[in-house]
Amino acid sequence: LLEPIRTGQADMVVSKFNRHFLEAPISTFTMYPLFTAIYNCPIHRLVGGQWGISHHMLRNYLKDARRMWATDISGYGIDIWIAASAIVSGAKICEANLGIKIHKPSIAKNELILRQVASVLFAQIVADKEWWEESHTIRELPLMQPLATFGTKKAHIPDEFQISSEKAVTRFKQGFNKFHLLYQKVFPEEIYQQLDKLVTLKPKSFRFSSELWAKVIYHLL
Repeated sequence: LLEPIRTGQADMVVSKFNRHFLEAPISTFTMYPLFTAIYNCPIHRLVGGQWGISHHMLRNYLKDARRMWATDISGYGIDIWIAASAIVSGAKICEANLGIKIHKPSIAKNELILRQVASVLFAQIVADKEWWEESHTIRELPLMQPLATFGTKKAHIPDEFQISSEKAVTRFKQGFNKFHLLYQKVFPEEIYQQLDKLVTLKPKSFRFSSELWAKVIYHLL
């Protein structure tokens, strides 16, 4: 994490771990695609928790630190804020291979992380609207390139990760039953009807399509 900053090759270094793709669903299926689409910067582990930050970037963060303590940025949302602020300021960003990260996720913790991270990401996208509108319209964006990566890619293979589809579907149904009146107000009728239909399905036949997922995320935004 330190070497690219020490040699002046980067202002910020993001940790990159060997992880099973189902181990961090918040990063893999929500934060990474949305963040990358808006900020045009493919950071794979936005909630990794380990960062290398140069001293001049740190000064910029400390200017707003006191104001941020009363928001979700003071919790799990801090990684999103750090990354978005760096990109908007024009910082040089890279990744560093750090091997395997031992992590024991739980549904309750994942829901807390998702609420805080999504809250900060959505708020940050709105706050940076002038920046990303300009960066997306003043020129044709080139094909996105992966970030420079430092350190030898570790040969460690992450453990197999099991996820209970029945528990996940049950939590979806509970959430829909609790918030369905809000969903009716937020989503177009077509999307709401598709969500309503999913509630009637059993776990084996349950399929939340990528197209529906994208529509839900952008309408919430």
